[in-house]
Amino acid sequence: MRKLTSLLLSLLLCVAVFAQSPDSFTYQAQVLNTDGSPKAGRNVVLNISILKGSAAGENVYSETHNTVTNSHGVVNVIIGEGGSSDDFSTINWSAGTYFVTVEVDGTLLGTSRLLSVPYAKYADKAGNAFSGSYSDLSNKPDYTNWDKDSSDDFSGRYSDLSGTPDLSDTAKYIKTESDPEFGKSVAASITAADTARWNGGVTAMMTAFQMPVGSIIPFAGPAENVPVEQGWMVADGRALSSSDYPMLYMAIGTAWGSGADGSGTDFNIPDLRGLFLRGVSAATSRDPDRNGRSAIKTGGNSGNNVGSYQNDALQNITGSINNTYAATGRSGASGAFTGSTMSGGSTVSSPSYSTSASMAILKFDASKSSGARTSSETRAENVYVVYMVKVK
Repeated sequence: MRKLTSLLLSLLLCVAVFAQSPDSFTYQAQVLNTDGSPKAGRNVVLNISILKGSAAGENVYSETHNTVTNSHGVVNVIIGEGGSSDDFSTINWSAGTYFVTVEVDGTLLGTSRLLSVPYAKYADKAGNAFSGSYSDLSNKPDYTNWDKDSSDDFSGRYSDLSGTPDLSDTAKYIKTESDPEFGKSVAASITAADTARWNGGVTAMMTAFQMPVGSIIPFAGPAENVPVEQGWMVADGRALSSSDYPMLYMAIGTAWGSGADGSGTDFNIPDLRGLFLRGVSAATSRDPDRNGRSAIKTGGNSGNNVGSYQNDALQNITGSINNTYAATGRSGASGAFTGSTMSGGSTVSSPSYSTSASMAILKFDASKSSGARTSSETRAENVYVVYMVKVK
């Protein structure tokens, strides 16, 4: 009893692509002895049939191959070139699915579906398909007698329509709601005055949300995400032209600078990078140094005016230390401290020295105090944001 093991259950279709595809494809199988060993170098007869539609479908082609297995028991045949009275080229591969039946030496080994259609053969049958060109179509419509005069075409405007309804007297379109369920609802008690108040509230709310040009607000994202398309710009002190930003110039003028020379600009936007904001002191005394403030950029405001700049400072701290002694010799006071000599009560201040003073040299360093937070600046606890200014 011989066994046949198909190396590719789907028949390993090897269809070459030529200008005119050959009417064939290859099939490979292995013939085994009953003990499973390859049946090498033996003559075998293969009967191959192609069935249409199902494993029990119409036999559209049959052929026979007399061949010899190789040293591994493998046979290679070309389906379409075996002995047959059928015409392989008449198979319409585009008409549906096909199955192949194989017999070896009269023993039926089974039927398998062709999982891959021989595409070159499919293309052969599609050779008379539509080219894709409109000119190759038949029964095309005739456009020669169509109306080509556009002067009498509809403009698309409502005002050019005829027979439109007369809406000038809207009273005749107002109907009293007669549905009894409507009378039970809250909507039944809404008056025209209620609607007017509601509309007014919506208008006021929308107006309140429209930030005026020149507004400054913090932005929680990075500078590159500032919504420029909505009229915002990073408050980085850049120079602008009043002709490009007339509303912004009208709002802030040159309070933050008068632009960059020779650049065609004539004012600056605020530069708030690394700075805290402080309200103008105006007529109050909350900023005791208000009149000493300077312009942050050339041409900008100084003194008690918006846009002026003030450096950091530490409120002055005073104090005294008594009964400090040192050996007779050079001694003195340093920094914020002063001392008095024991001999005559005269004050010794830095950088003055006295050879007769009896005062110890004292030093003050806040960073040496346990838990003290010191830095090169005086500041409040803070987080970084990006300030942006409304420019349009």
